Amino acid sequence: GQLVGMQAEACYACHFKDQPLERLPPGRTSRIFKSSGLSGAPSHRVLGVVNPIYTEPACYTDPCHAHPPEQTVLGVLDVNLSLAQVDAEVASTTRQVVVFALAVFVLLGGIVALFTFHFVNQPLRALAQESRRIAQGDYDHEIKPLTEDEIGDLAASFNKMADGLARAERQRRDLTADIAHELRNPLAVLQSQLEGLIDGVFPATTENLQPLLDQTQLLSRLVDDLRTLALAEAGQLELQRVPADLGRLAASVVARFAPAAAARQITLQAQAPADLPAVALDAQRIEQVLGNLLSNALRHTPAGGRILCRTTAENAGVVTVSVSDTGPGIPPESLPHIFDRFYRVDRSRSRAEGGTGLGLAIVRQLVEAHGGRVWAESAPGRGTTIAFTLPAADLKTAQSG
Repeated sequence: GQLVGMQAEACYACHFKDQPLERLPPGRTSRIFKSSGLSGAPSHRVLGVVNPIYTEPACYTDPCHAHPPEQTVLGVLDVNLSLAQVDAEVASTTRQVVVFALAVFVLLGGIVALFTFHFVNQPLRALAQESRRIAQGDYDHEIKPLTEDEIGDLAASFNKMADGLARAERQRRDLTADIAHELRNPLAVLQSQLEGLIDGVFPATTENLQPLLDQTQLLSRLVDDLRTLALAEAGQLELQRVPADLGRLAASVVARFAPAAAARQITLQAQAPADLPAVALDAQRIEQVLGNLLSNALRHTPAGGRILCRTTAENAGVVTVSVSDTGPGIPPESLPHIFDRFYRVDRSRSRAEGGTGLGLAIVRQLVEAHGGRVWAESAPGRGTTIAFTLPAADLKTAQSG
């Protein structure tokens, strides 16, 4: 019921720069705008729907029609609907959704926290508490895995570590006890004989002084062997490697032991082909290896027996040295332990003949330091063969080793 210009809010959809449209497209019949907020009422959104009233041919040709045919638009039906209640409901729904989402988030967070505490934090706390006992030296304590996941695997790893520490601790104690035992015997002999000399029980003759010299030499060898073994096990043993003929080196060591073998009525021989490949080795250390093997063979071979030091290159890339004797052999239960420190098959005999109990342990460490391996073959009554291999030298790089 109002007459407005083309710039009015209800008319701008049909007019562009004062030019009316012929027909209003369907998508432009509605609009949303802010209310003016008159009379102190709060401003709110309003949905407006415009429906132009066009002049149809059936109307302007009728005699009762008062408008001329060129007036195509008779008026506009403008319907406005307040969206205040809709917006309020949308806002309320939004708040409810947000509150619900926050509640779900808090609930899920609580569930995750409980899950983490029960399945992660609690097992970790228990693992930390159990590991403190291991840190305090209780290496025999076993951690019982509470779960079968990564934490359970971690507990199993702690148990393996504790087992390793327990073995290392036992080995340390055994080594300390063995060293004390090995030192006690020669020191006791020295003390008793020196006391006898001082008290005048024994005269200071060569015959009475020679055992004292023998015991001091045994102590000196024991200290040297312990130092060599400690350096080798720590990987700090320096090797001066040069290409050498291992067969010729073995023959020279055998020649040095020939007088001792002859005195015991033992046949000592060395065998080696002439075309052996060179081996990059520390001659002094390999002589020590061969000397320990030959000394060990001489101690266990009876008079009339035979010792053979044989050097071969039957396998490509390595040279093998074996020392075989015709001694009593080694029992099967002792064979896996002969390379252990201070292990003796016959303790009284080895000690009486000047052995330190470290010879074969040093052999293993020195051979492995050269990149080789060592093993033993024996049977009671059939003698013993101890063999080791060393890699053949690469002559282009041997000097740098």
